[in-house]
Amino acid sequence: MAVRTIRCGRCRYEFIVGGVPETTCPQCGARNRIPGAPEPAATTTATATAPGAPPEPEPEPEPGGPRWVVCPNCSYRFAVGDVERVACPLCSTEVAT
Repeated sequence: MAVRTIRCGRCRYEFIVGGVPETTCPQCGARNRIPGAPEPAATTTATATAPGAPPEPEPEPEPGGPRWVVCPNCSYRFAVGDVERVACPLCSTEVAT
């Protein structure tokens, strides 16, 4: 697909696109499908588990690598290294790892 100029369907801003079937307007952020562009390839999604089935456990992290912890105060999830205690980056609560 060649480079060409299109207008946003929402704000009518004119901009240049090339080789993509869908783009975002740089002026207002609206998604715009490009007329005559080939359809995007189908994406695969994760298969759903049966209702009532337990979720699959998360794999154990590699030793020495980052781990994910959840703040008990604000429920913010963040990665930590090899430390015993750390402050939550969102609310500054001290969290034991």
